[in-house]
Amino acid sequence: FMMAADGGSGVPVIGPAAPTSQEDPPVRSENVFIGDAEVVPLSEESLEARQRHEAILKQLEKEKLQRSLFVPTNDNAVRQRLRELTQPVCLFGEGPGERRDRLKSVMAQLAVEHGLPEPKINDEAMEDATAQTELFYTEGREALRKARRWIADYSLVRGRDRIKAGKVRRAELMDPEKMIEAHDEDDRVREELSHFGVCSSQIGDDRPISSCAFSPNGSMVATASWTGRARLWGVPTCENVGELRGHTSRVTGVTFHPQSCLSLDQGAANIATSSADNTAKLWALNNVFPLTTLVGHAARLSSLAFHPSGRFLGTTSYDLTWRLWDVETQRELLAQEGHSRPVYGISFQIDGSIVATSDLAGIARVWDLRTGKSILALEGHIKAILGVDFSPNGYILATGSEDNTVRIWDLRKRRAVYTIPAHSNLVSHIRFQPGAGTFLLTCSHDDTAKLWSTADWTLAKTLAGHEGKVMRGDVTEDGRYLATASYDRTWKLWAHEDLFLHS
Repeated sequence: FMMAADGGSGVPVIGPAAPTSQEDPPVRSENVFIGDAEVVPLSEESLEARQRHEAILKQLEKEKLQRSLFVPTNDNAVRQRLRELTQPVCLFGEGPGERRDRLKSVMAQLAVEHGLPEPKINDEAMEDATAQTELFYTEGREALRKARRWIADYSLVRGRDRIKAGKVRRAELMDPEKMIEAHDEDDRVREELSHFGVCSSQIGDDRPISSCAFSPNGSMVATASWTGRARLWGVPTCENVGELRGHTSRVTGVTFHPQSCLSLDQGAANIATSSADNTAKLWALNNVFPLTTLVGHAARLSSLAFHPSGRFLGTTSYDLTWRLWDVETQRELLAQEGHSRPVYGISFQIDGSIVATSDLAGIARVWDLRTGKSILALEGHIKAILGVDFSPNGYILATGSEDNTVRIWDLRKRRAVYTIPAHSNLVSHIRFQPGAGTFLLTCSHDDTAKLWSTADWTLAKTLAGHEGKVMRGDVTEDGRYLATASYDRTWKLWAHEDLFLHS
């Protein structure tokens, strides 16, 4: 609209602008045309507002393009595309996922700045994307087939016995008196947990203590350190009784064989460790050097766990795989893909039939070891899942995440049944009491560990005492002792106050 003279009367009226002739000079967008020959420039504030508006529109267009862009999932292809766009192939501390996101951002920015057409997925790319979501099989070795058959035979017997015992227990709880006794027992457990305190504190090494684990009989604790060493300590004396040397980088996890210190010979593979040097090692109790080194992962290892039978070992890694190893032959049986981000946590179910793994994308997966299939994906956490553990009852699974929560999953219902707002910082590790499963231990980077009653998932005790992040924790079979490993270079032994005040 413009101001125009109506019939020469001199009275201004508002009406549509008259069409300009072909001889009229073009008017720049930063000016306002208000008369036949008069042009008034916009103020600086208006120009700045217009520039901000254009910048917002460009950013929105970039985000829209970024969501619709199709980029390769193969890291080598991502690197090649970045090289073609004259971008740095890798930034310091950047992983495959971050590199893929950066490629998306760069391609969207170029499309917005140079007016390129909105990228579309061609038919071939669509076929590739579809193919990646389809179920596929890879041929396994004969050793893997035999291992799956052995695991099936082993787990079916244990599963049958566990289900039978569960039915008997549920039948007992139908009796009102038995139900009252069960409630009284839950109250007794909570009362005992509330009296747990520090029994002993030891400086474990010169660098942060990354992990700790009890032997099956509770007579020993193994600690792992960023120095690349693991050490053995007596319980409850907390005296150093051994050292394991062999890793060339920080040790990320340590665990005992299920029969260590019980029926297993001291010269056999009693302990396993994982490390950032891309390897896992098996150790005897009577030798400072490893029995064997398990080589296969292409990136640093996150954690590890023994199969309940002790015959197999599972490891997780930043190479996006978890692997299954035969402890007797020291050979790799399975390199399992399926996670889109580095795999972190691992836990075998008590029967030995399934295993749960978690990744830094916030997804946990449950795998059937007898068939090799991923039978359940657990989605709900908004950040990385760092800890995962099965309850001794066989159907409850707990996951601890960087979102500061612990989720309780019922595999029978295939969903989360409870969410615990556990800590004020990320949950670094979780552990059920191995025996009765009456409580859950959670560790966090808020410098504390906590004990939760599994009867109603209420907080029973906060274990405060570390001066740094609590990295890992473990519980003895009978629940009498707890151990925590910390960034402050110490590990602590916790117990009921009656055990150490009157000893």
